[in-house]
Amino acid sequence: MPYSLLYRRPSYVSSRASTISTTSTSAWSVLKPSSSEAGKSYSPHGVPDDLSFDRIISGKTCKPCTIRDFMNYLLYVEHSAESLQFFLWYRDYLMRFANLPASEKALSPIWLDEKFDADFNKSTSRVTASSRPSTNDKDIEVLPNFDMTLETQSNKDDGASVSRTDSVHEMLPSSPTKLNAMKAWDGTSSIQSSARGDFRQVAADAFESHNIVAPFTVQPYREEVTRIIATYIAEGSPRELNLAAREREGLLRALASTTHPSAFGRVAATVETSLRRQSHPNFVRFSICNGDKPRIAYATLMGWSNLAFGLIMGILLCLSQAPRGYRAFSSFFVILGISTLIMAKRGICIVLNTFHQCHLQPWELFEEEPDTESVYEMKMNSFDSIGSSNSFEDQPWVSKYKNLPFMKKVFSRQTRINEPALRKLHDTMLLQSLIGALAGTIVIEAIFLAVPHGNLY
Repeated sequence: MPYSLLYRRPSYVSSRASTISTTSTSAWSVLKPSSSEAGKSYSPHGVPDDLSFDRIISGKTCKPCTIRDFMNYLLYVEHSAESLQFFLWYRDYLMRFANLPASEKALSPIWLDEKFDADFNKSTSRVTASSRPSTNDKDIEVLPNFDMTLETQSNKDDGASVSRTDSVHEMLPSSPTKLNAMKAWDGTSSIQSSARGDFRQVAADAFESHNIVAPFTVQPYREEVTRIIATYIAEGSPRELNLAAREREGLLRALASTTHPSAFGRVAATVETSLRRQSHPNFVRFSICNGDKPRIAYATLMGWSNLAFGLIMGILLCLSQAPRGYRAFSSFFVILGISTLIMAKRGICIVLNTFHQCHLQPWELFEEEPDTESVYEMKMNSFDSIGSSNSFEDQPWVSKYKNLPFMKKVFSRQTRINEPALRKLHDTMLLQSLIGALAGTIVIEAIFLAVPHGNLY
């Protein structure tokens, strides 16, 4: 059953339009949803509940809307895969910290944002206004004190709570060789040490740049947190998050004191809200397109060709001595041309939509070739929390796809759309285009029928 005929696909959300406050969504929704928010999730306009952020992250959607597709979109299109990588790591870190013995948890006290606010005001009082980076204090509001009861939260039977705290291992795609995205922190993770230096030195430099004493503690997961700083937090790190100066300094001050998950709370809330309000709706909008740019350009050309052929046929019949009824034959090409153009405007090829198929993405086209193992490795490693940068320009598929002839891109490999919600969206948009095309065709044919015979031939 299609969705409402008034449905509109999600609008593109730019980074500026998604300027957020950490309180604009549940800041601790990853960790501790309130009872009034249990079972609810932010759903942008045009995104059906079946394609909600929580369902995608929980692995409850099918191709081409899986969490792997979401990661590939962030990696190859939006170039912000580090946000999802950090988000998945943080979810897993919360669960692992919750399962620690009480004696180890006691070593890492809860971090309250008020501590940072006091320290930050003291440190910035010595900085001149000209050298201080501009920030919008409205976008950085103090979060409420965090009274975390992870043990109780992780044992709740409430379905909504469980879905938010499932281990990330269950969300990652399975493979013959199990992907250890959140593997034990034994020092074997691949960080770009040759370019960035030892991760401990990178973290130490980050603390020193903000006049913070580097921690030397026996707190749980201290080495892992150090690697996270060297990967996501330090300036110039391989997967540097887009953080404001105040957020970065606040996080470093918090991590210098504790490895408690609440130290990441402010940044984690910012990252989650960005994923929910910008990346997720943009991903759904991207997934609605069932053809690549060459295919959509070809579909647009075919739409204009059918429309032009229909109009020319109608005009020629008006100028002839043929009965008026023959002019209605042009309506078939007119309605086909208009509907094709409407669908192409939305990034949908009407032919592919008829068979519920979509083009493989450029990075998926060469997966089965024997010399493209590095492409597969790149996709698998994109789920690793610790690793090198997300750059892909040197991947083999980039040059191979660029060198493909235009017609081969137009008729490249296709795959079936397995996600029912996406097929329903396509059916709804097809019905909308047919109704719009029918209305336009009626007007055009009414004009053709009203024109008197030309009797030219």
